[in-house]
Amino acid sequence: RGQRLVEILKQPQYKPMPWVDQVLSIFAATNGFLDDQPISALSKFETEFLTFIKTNKADLRKSIEKANKIDDSAEAELKSALDEFTQAFSA
Repeated sequence: RGQRLVEILKQPQYKPMPWVDQVLSIFAATNGFLDDQPISALSKFETEFLTFIKTNKADLRKSIEKANKIDDSAEAELKSALDEFTQAFSA
């Protein structure tokens, strides 16, 4: 998992991603949702996952941003969203 976490934390120089997107990516990595993905596909996974959240789960993203944390209900919804996304994602 460590190598996947390092890959997911990489960002372009001078273009830091919003903290809420970092939290979503780290959550996916630390909860095993990246374990079955090849290292070479992680950048694509992260980009498409964050787009999926912004497009389909904008309320979830806003609630995490507003609360400054992932509470229990947001965690359950986020895990469900990750399950949905990982089933549809193809590297």
